[in-house]
Amino acid sequence: MLRKIVFGLAVVIVTSMLGMQARAQEWSSGGWQAAPGASSEAASGRVVHLNGTLKGTVAITDGACTQGFSAQCPSGHVCECFTAMGAKFSSSGIGKGSANLFATVDTSATFGPLGEDCVPLYAEFDVIAKKDSPNFDVIGGACFNPQGNIVSNGTMGLASSNLFTQTGYLAYTATINPNASGSSGRLTLKFSGAAQ
Repeated sequence: MLRKIVFGLAVVIVTSMLGMQARAQEWSSGGWQAAPGASSEAASGRVVHLNGTLKGTVAITDGACTQGFSAQCPSGHVCECFTAMGAKFSSSGIGKGSANLFATVDTSATFGPLGEDCVPLYAEFDVIAKKDSPNFDVIGGACFNPQGNIVSNGTMGLASSNLFTQTGYLAYTATINPNASGSSGRLTLKFSGAAQ
């Protein structure tokens, strides 16, 4: 009799634990963080701070970029593609390497209190570095400053990685110093955030 009671109690406990674990995994896969004390990889993963830079030459061409997340230009809009191939990349959590940046700016969707100063930006940032080869999806804005440089600020979400599997987010700021013809420029981008 006692064995039956202990066995029944064990079945109830195991079933309850499996149910809680399944709910924690559902929330995690749906974008919610696991509840405090829940047993999941997201709750126990190590957070790595990512700070770094990207420097290179940008080519500016008519039309939207065609690479992944950067391929966004609403129908009927006029867009430009900013491309930096083999730019110098360095990050505290990923290491040194190179990156390709593809950024579409929508020149039909200008915003700002003085008129045509700023435009939305959609970009993809593909890295090959010492510790990882991640891809980032980027949303931001690009504006002209009084010196004629293009400045951009926004956020980068980690789209793929071999090193990080839970989450990744960064804030960035960038400056492009265009040449006289406006067909290319010098890019300096700095970012800061974390991944898990």
